[in-house]
Amino acid sequence: MLENASPSSNSTPQSQNPYRLVVTDMDGTLLNEDKEVPDSFWPVVNQLLERGIHFAPASGRQYATLAHQFSPIANHIPIIAENGNYVACSGETVSVTSIDHGVVKQLVHEIRRFNESQVEQERTPLSVIICGATSAYVEFFPPHFGIAESVQRSQFEEASKYYLKLQKVNDVIDAAAEDDIVKVAIFDPYDVEDETAPRLRAVSDELRAVVSGAHWLDLIDSSTNKGTALGELQKALGVAKEETLCFVDYLNDLELIDYSGRSFAMENGHPEIKRRATDIAPTNAEEGVIVTLKALFDLD
Repeated sequence: MLENASPSSNSTPQSQNPYRLVVTDMDGTLLNEDKEVPDSFWPVVNQLLERGIHFAPASGRQYATLAHQFSPIANHIPIIAENGNYVACSGETVSVTSIDHGVVKQLVHEIRRFNESQVEQERTPLSVIICGATSAYVEFFPPHFGIAESVQRSQFEEASKYYLKLQKVNDVIDAAAEDDIVKVAIFDPYDVEDETAPRLRAVSDELRAVVSGAHWLDLIDSSTNKGTALGELQKALGVAKEETLCFVDYLNDLELIDYSGRSFAMENGHPEIKRRATDIAPTNAEEGVIVTLKALFDLD
């Protein structure tokens, strides 16, 4: 349970706006096309916090990455990381939902078998990233795969966008042996939603496969998601579902919609997200989150 999750001490009286908690996804939602927080975001979020309105990013990204991206305010806001499996508030770790190491080992062996078949078909194998509470670990492709160094470097650079603390290792199982594993992330250069996801969903009932991007699949504890983390946050803050609004774009955001009174799907979002949300916001390239917040809360 979250504790001491209160707004900044210099907050002004509550706005007459019915919403007291703003939650936003990152990639494809708040972040621009360069994967950066727009400069225009900072005056907007500062005005929200000054009015006593809570703000929380909710992402599949690593906590260290999110804390770095929100460094000006990270010690004053809740952060939902790793698709709900790692939650912090005011810079302090609040909850970590870990996956049994035996289940992770089983999953990694299945991915390795799948990669062998991929290489036999002259297809690029999957990158597997074990996401721990202290670091993330990405595995080298074995030499007999014959994967070009440029391909391995490209996949590592792609993973580095989301994991500030990332180690390249020979064996992810050994590397993460002493860490609390909160998620297993898969980068698939092909079609993750229709090809990889169905296969890996069948590995264990204890894991839930969440498609978080066109090439990304996250395998997390089956009972945890962004929505359950948001529910705990709402209890701690004394904020009702009806007082919560969210901004979303992809399938790993579905539960945020369920826990929010009003939800804005980005115009560039997944069709199912756009179907489920109550409203549509302009694209992330058009700074849809910022534009919408300014209109809703009458901000400068």
